[in-house]
Amino acid sequence: GPKPSAVLSSAPPPDSAASRYRWRRMRARLRILVTTYQIVTALPFVLAITFPEAFREFLALFSVLNLSWFRLLPMECVEPEWDFAHVLVTTTLLPLGVAAVGYAVYQLQRCLEAEAVRRSVDAAWSEMALLFTYLIFPGVSAVIFSAFGTDTVSETDDLGDCGDGNRCETYMRADYSIEVGSDKHAFCVAWASAMVFVYPVGIPALYLMLLWSRRRLLNPAAGDDGSRFYDERLVHVRFLFESYRCGAWWWEIAESLRRLMLTGALVVFFEGGLLQILIGLVVGLVFLMFFEYYSPFDEPSDASLAFVAQVQVLLTLTGAVGVHQHALADDEEDESEVLGALLVAVNLLSLALFLFILTVELRGHQFALRETKRPAKEGAWVAARAAAAAATPLGGAGDGEGAAEPQVEMQDLYQVSAHASSAGGWAG
Repeated sequence: GPKPSAVLSSAPPPDSAASRYRWRRMRARLRILVTTYQIVTALPFVLAITFPEAFREFLALFSVLNLSWFRLLPMECVEPEWDFAHVLVTTTLLPLGVAAVGYAVYQLQRCLEAEAVRRSVDAAWSEMALLFTYLIFPGVSAVIFSAFGTDTVSETDDLGDCGDGNRCETYMRADYSIEVGSDKHAFCVAWASAMVFVYPVGIPALYLMLLWSRRRLLNPAAGDDGSRFYDERLVHVRFLFESYRCGAWWWEIAESLRRLMLTGALVVFFEGGLLQILIGLVVGLVFLMFFEYYSPFDEPSDASLAFVAQVQVLLTLTGAVGVHQHALADDEEDESEVLGALLVAVNLLSLALFLFILTVELRGHQFALRETKRPAKEGAWVAARAAAAAATPLGGAGDGEGAAEPQVEMQDLYQVSAHASSAGGWAG
C-alpha cells in the first residue's frame, strides 16, 4: 500500500476518466481536512479546558463543521429557560428532521423523473445522505455523551471535597443548573441513552452493514481496482470507500471509531482532568499505528495528508497538556500567547500540505498537457510547411543552379496550421 512519506499522486488515468479521477482525489483530501478540524474544534468542549484566546478564535472559524452552533449561540438570551436539556433535544432531533424533509424531497423527485434517470437520482441522494451522516456524527455524539457526566461539588465550591462535614451536591457536568436526581436529569439521561443507538452506534453500524454486504465487490479476488468506482452495484456507497484501496474497504468504519473516541466517547473519561487528555493521546497514537500498518489510502498524497492530519491532532492534545498543567491560558499571559500561536501554527499543517499538494499537481497537470500537445503542434507545423511548399511554384534552374528554395510567408503557414488544428490535428 502507499506510504505517507510520498507526497505526489500517481499519474491519473487517461482522457475520459481523468476529470472524475481528479474530483475523487479532491473529495478524499477535503474529507481528511473536515475530519481533522471536526476533532480539533471539539476538543475545548470535550476536554473542558480553556485554550489560549488566539487558538479559540482560530477554532471558531471551523466550528460550523462540528454542528456546534447551539453551544456558540447565546440561546439563553432568547429563551431564559434554555439549558442543556434543550441543547440535547434540539441537537438530536434537528438532523432527524432534516433527514425526513430530505427523504420527502427525494421521493417527490423520484416520482417526477423518468424511469431512465431514477438510478442516477437514487445514487445522488444516497451520496448526500451518507455525507450528511458523516458531517453530523462527531458533534452530535459529543453532546449525547455529555449527558452522562457528573460533578460532585461541596459547600466550599471544591470538586469532590466532601470531608470535614462539608455538604455536597452532584450536578450534571455539562450544566450545573441541572442537579443529579432531578426529573430533568433523569430525562436527559434517558433521552441520551436512546440517542446513543441512533448516532454513536447507529451511524457506524449503518456503514458496516452497507460495506459488509458488498465486500466481495469491494475487494475482488482479481480484476482492476478502478472498476469498483463505476460498478452500478456500488455507486450508492461509493462515498464510503472511494478514498481507500480494495483491501481497506472497511477503513471508514475505523475512521468513524477514531472520531467517536476523540470527540464523543472521550467526554465520559475524567472530564477536565489530565488523565482524560492522556487517554486521548493514547487513542490517537493507537489509531496512528493502525494507519501506518494498514496503509488504507490508495494514493500516496492522500496518505501523506492523513498522516500529517493525525499528527496535528496529537500535537494539539500535547498542547492541551501544557494548558492543563500550567494554566497558561489564564495565569501566565505571555506564555499563553506563545502557546496559542504554536497551536494555531500546528493546526495549519494539514491545510498547508493540502494547498501544497494541490499546487504541485496543478502545475504538473498543466505541464503534462503542454507536453502532450507539443508533438501534435510540431506535426501540424511540419504539415503546414509541406502544404505551403507544395503550393509554391518552383524557381527556374538557370546556369546549372538547382531549384530555388520555396519562400513561404509566415501568415500562410499560420493559416494552414490553424486549419489543420481545427480538423483535429491538435491531439490531447
